[in-house]
Amino acid sequence: MLFGFSKANNLADNQHQYSSEIPERYVFNFVDTPPEFPDGAAAMFQYIAQNMNISASSQEVLPQGRIVLQFVVLKSGEIVDIKVLRGLDPLLDQEAVRVVESMPKWIPGSHNGEVVNAQYILPISIVRSSAPQFVGGDEALHHFLLENIDYGQGAQDSLRNGFVQGRVCVQFNVSKLGEISNVRVVNSVAPSLDKEVVRVIESMPAWIPAKQRGEGIDAQYNLSINFQLVWLGEPMPTDFPLVEARPEDFVFPIPMRFAEFHGGVEALMRFLNENIRYPPFAWQNRIEGRVIVDFVIEPTGDITDIRVSYSADRSLEAEAIRVVRKMPRWRPAMINGEFLRVRFSLPINFVLP
Repeated sequence: MLFGFSKANNLADNQHQYSSEIPERYVFNFVDTPPEFPDGAAAMFQYIAQNMNISASSQEVLPQGRIVLQFVVLKSGEIVDIKVLRGLDPLLDQEAVRVVESMPKWIPGSHNGEVVNAQYILPISIVRSSAPQFVGGDEALHHFLLENIDYGQGAQDSLRNGFVQGRVCVQFNVSKLGEISNVRVVNSVAPSLDKEVVRVIESMPAWIPAKQRGEGIDAQYNLSINFQLVWLGEPMPTDFPLVEARPEDFVFPIPMRFAEFHGGVEALMRFLNENIRYPPFAWQNRIEGRVIVDFVIEPTGDITDIRVSYSADRSLEAEAIRVVRKMPRWRPAMINGEFLRVRFSLPINFVLP
């Protein structure tokens, strides 16, 4: 019997108008900060899985599905008033209630900065499966990956030249005791990131092993982690390559902000209009056209390595380079909280009045 869990809070609106004098026994249906099991959701998943006591003979005949429990977490952290909102089987319902009753004190919820009594709803999924499973199910596995993978460390080689995204696929063995071994990468993104993923998988606690006729067996498991850039505060570039998410993927979001002239595009255009001086030779000879200047924006925002990748006429190049060199520091690119070095292409149009 494998157990999967998901966390949810009652979304019903509070019927009580908040004031500084909350009745001692009042229970909030919704709070700013929900109650939490000590050490967080992952620890709660593990506690329930380890304490649900269902005999091997019962596992073959018990139904699969979801039990939904509702209870109140008092200001003291104690759990009271446990109710079964949705039952699955009397034996399973009773065991789920027993496990919640046995839990240690929780971290109580708070509302408007004050500790309060709060209602909590806990769905518990009961699943029979022959596949190995992380304790707590896919939600707990995703939580573990997000908390433990250090993208900055894993992608350090690639970050020197920009950023890295893509799908790292790994295979590993889960023994009949739940131990992980023989972790191998079957789809690589970058050597350092692959190494970081393997490190985290090897550090995982024991899994719930695959089962056959109620007995644990050795099995292989495939895990796909999709490292996907998420753009902050600005639209994603239209020409930026995407890594399409698949249903089996565990998506690892990487906050990304591209380099920007302070004040945005409008401020950049204004700077160019105010500082460009039409070259006399080009003016006299009625020369117009575009110059594309490439340059590097350092983690400090400084502009370096200025080059011309395209020019309508050589007489326009020197002015374009002069103006770029005159620019103030840019807001540097940032990925996962770290500044990085990126190359930027800036088209400058020279048009006669």
